[in-house]
Amino acid sequence: MNRYLTHIIVICLIFFSTPLLSQTTRGKLYMLENDEADKPKILTLYQNNAGVILCGTTKGLYRFDGFDFSRYDSETPIKASITSIFETRKNQTYIGFSNGNIAELKDNIIRLLHFEEGFPKVAIKSIAEDSNGIVWLGTAGEGLYYIKNNRLSNINTDDGLSDNYIYKALYLPGYGVIAASDRGINICMVYDNKKYISTYTSRDGLPDNIVRSISLGDENELWLGMQDSGISRFTKNIISGSKKAKWNYGQVNDLVATHSKMYVATEDSSLVVFKYDETASSFNKTFSDHTISKLTCLLKDREGNIWAAGENELLRTGKTGLQIVYHLTTQQAQQVHCLHYTRNSALWFNIADGVTRLHKINNEWKS
Repeated sequence: MNRYLTHIIVICLIFFSTPLLSQTTRGKLYMLENDEADKPKILTLYQNNAGVILCGTTKGLYRFDGFDFSRYDSETPIKASITSIFETRKNQTYIGFSNGNIAELKDNIIRLLHFEEGFPKVAIKSIAEDSNGIVWLGTAGEGLYYIKNNRLSNINTDDGLSDNYIYKALYLPGYGVIAASDRGINICMVYDNKKYISTYTSRDGLPDNIVRSISLGDENELWLGMQDSGISRFTKNIISGSKKAKWNYGQVNDLVATHSKMYVATEDSSLVVFKYDETASSFNKTFSDHTISKLTCLLKDREGNIWAAGENELLRTGKTGLQIVYHLTTQQAQQVHCLHYTRNSALWFNIADGVTRLHKINNEWKS
């Protein structure tokens, strides 16, 4: 094996052998058009199927390639902020605006869509796609809309929705589209042109009726970020999380769940990171990052990096893409000379007493 490659492998394994302790993120900060007079504010982040990070702002749609920002042109001027972005499995990119307009990003041009039914009159806060390819839109006051066969249909409180103000919508496999609202969460689906809705509020055990954000963990666990009661994990008829301890960080503006950590964009404490156990019955704060004082949104990219945005700033937090694979002492790590990753997702490496094989079970590496 190449001598220098061996050294790199040894360094990596030494690093993995050391537990990651509480520390600041020391991430990388990027500025979007640092014009003090009229700075664009980043309102939403999305990574598309090509791996490009898209930034919806008060001054249009930008792409970020890891170094620089570039702005997309629009076919027709749309004088509204971009509040939501989503790319379907068929690579159709939808753009939601603060005035209720809906557009498509096609051939790098933003093109306004048209529906016979017209547009919503309020902001499109969130966009999702269900298993049947139906695109769902969560709005700031008109409930949910869904696009099927190029027709726009509405679901609101008259249909059984708990509230018409939707902060976030996402698809939860096995359940349907989950909509976080000013009155709990709603589980929605459309089948044979019939609307099916079930609700979950404080009457059913929810710690807080105002659910401002939702996120899916690595194993499709549903996490809730609330106005006053912090964060909780939701399973059918079971809530676990920060309701068992006083929450002192302000309202949750966004959250991202990883295998064992929760990244929370808070109103009063900027970015706060918690480590949680398997039952989500206890949360331990590991660090805070105040690089951006007021965060609006978070994003977990494909490499496991966590991005945070606020005002015209985009922060890539540090060390979030690393995972402890295997604990080695310094002496053991110095004896590693080869590393091999196989097609069946097994990781092989040598130690003094022989060869070790690791394989991934439930997102954890086991020997």
